[in-house]
Amino acid sequence: PCAAICGGWKTCGSMPAPHAPISRILLVLLVPGQIIFVYTICVLNSDVMPTPLFLLAYTLASFCQVFLLLYLCQILVYWMWSRGSDPDNAAIPYLTAIGDLLGTGFLAVAFIFLSVMSDPTLDHMQTGHFNETMEADIHSAMNTTLSPL
Repeated sequence: PCAAICGGWKTCGSMPAPHAPISRILLVLLVPGQIIFVYTICVLNSDVMPTPLFLLAYTLASFCQVFLLLYLCQILVYWMWSRGSDPDNAAIPYLTAIGDLLGTGFLAVAFIFLSVMSDPTLDHMQTGHFNETMEADIHSAMNTTLSPL
């Protein structure tokens, strides 16, 4: 079973796993991509910089989600091929739904952990400039939308 991600290494046995190197590359690229994403969001939408603990929790949640999705993708695609289904049409809705579920769950666990650890990034986002700006934008959008009525 672990051949989907770490296939080709001696610890995983001799099972051929042609897609395992691609999965490992995706997992390696995930870490810098998520760090760039978090910093971009923080710079553009709020005046708070994430703490190392916030980056670690977010990146770990993201890594776990992608790892499980790559593993399930390998299993699901081979299973669908064995049943005669086209995985391009049938696997994508399942993987998207599972990805949403896993992502929400892992992010919830990460934010609960950050809340328990009293991370300043969360405190600033809850009481800082970010929520005031968002609230003002929502009121402005509602007023302009409902004013003709």
